[in-house]
Amino acid sequence: MPHRTDLRHAQPPSAPAPVAPPVVAPSHLAMEPLGVPRPWGGRQIARRFGWDDNADCGEWWLLSTYPGSVTGVQGSDHDLCRWLEGQGRVYGWPQPNDLPLLLKFLDAREPLSVQVHPDDAAARSLGLPNGKTEAWHVLSAEPDALLYLGLAHGVSATDLMDALKAGAKTEAVLPLLAAHRPRPGDTYMVEAGTVHAIGGGLTLFEVQQTSDATWRLHDWDRLPARELHLEQAAVSLKDTGAVQPIRVTPSTTAWTPLIEGSHFNLSRSQPSGDLPLTPRGAFATVTVLSGRGELYGSSGAQDLSPGDTVLVVEPVLIAGQGLDLLRCEPAGRKSLEA
Repeated sequence: MPHRTDLRHAQPPSAPAPVAPPVVAPSHLAMEPLGVPRPWGGRQIARRFGWDDNADCGEWWLLSTYPGSVTGVQGSDHDLCRWLEGQGRVYGWPQPNDLPLLLKFLDAREPLSVQVHPDDAAARSLGLPNGKTEAWHVLSAEPDALLYLGLAHGVSATDLMDALKAGAKTEAVLPLLAAHRPRPGDTYMVEAGTVHAIGGGLTLFEVQQTSDATWRLHDWDRLPARELHLEQAAVSLKDTGAVQPIRVTPSTTAWTPLIEGSHFNLSRSQPSGDLPLTPRGAFATVTVLSGRGELYGSSGAQDLSPGDTVLVVEPVLIAGQGLDLLRCEPAGRKSLEA
């Protein structure tokens, strides 16, 4: 008689283990701007981009991992550093120390002080991790606005330092500096060690090394007097003459290089159609100066509005209307897209 299985005691077949849906690593991350009050600040940037303009604000930090001034992440309760150290680590994103750049808008209602930043070697001699090379892209300029960048013809760093140590007033300091009358769209490379001052009536985009090392040389005789840093400045100041603006018409089909430097690259585009962006290294950033559109990546689409900054780690495609874009990334090989 054939063997019969007693179905009353048979074990049901085990159900297959649930399969977790694949995790799609984000290709990009949109930043939340961080307002930083400064005594010389204004409200033009806030009004231009529709941000809170209830108080004067000199700087809007667009992407920062600088301790104490870390930018937020859109749609997240975490700031950028916490996001990178948490979810970002799971996805294989760069970590905070891998983002050596700081991006910001500057809103100068009044002139900034005459300053200099140390280069890497000078910074380390002063106990700092790195120096501060930066670049400016002019967003707006009142008709009489000036900026000072470099030493006037025939003036040396020693000449300037001697005058400042002797207590020179503004009327004696001005002839020692190279004055410029900027216009919107101008770009200026500000190498570490170059004396500079941003005048009132200007709004700028700035990319810089992640550092807050700023040595104040002169403050236009303002009261109450702020601290000067002549000893540190003497270690940092170089014999750099007048720095000329970079004036280039941006491409409508690609990225137009503005600066290919030793610390960062800066480019611009005003695309009339689809615009690809492939990071040259670990990441790139896109900042929207005007226009609206979308950024498409493997993890979905991101709306783009004026003032937005997006951190990108994979190839993406950008499309929209009236877009004026700035792209930043650490120094590296030239982009095949440019």
